[in-house]
Amino acid sequence: MMVRSLLCCAALSMLLTGCSWFQPEEKIIEKPYPVVPHVPESLRSCPDLPKSYDYVTSKPEEPAWQSEVSWYVTDLHEVARTCRSNLRGVDNILDEAESGSGSPR
Repeated sequence: MMVRSLLCCAALSMLLTGCSWFQPEEKIIEKPYPVVPHVPESLRSCPDLPKSYDYVTSKPEEPAWQSEVSWYVTDLHEVARTCRSNLRGVDNILDEAESGSGSPR
């Protein structure tokens, strides 16, 4: 019985020390790095609004001509179109950065 106990203890000690011999392979995990998207300066601003007095050729006390008002409104719409286009460009840049398909700069 004593021999059997000694053999069990010896086998158990061999098994336990066998576990300490095994060294797991180290895995290198790269930390994600933040990517700051580059938004060109041209997309960060809108053109200035046109000044109404640049379009009106009549005297201040006289009413403006409809043609003058129409040119002013047309230029206002052009400024709005440019701003929407710039905003779409910024949105596209940010969407690419968020999806990970954009190249870091």
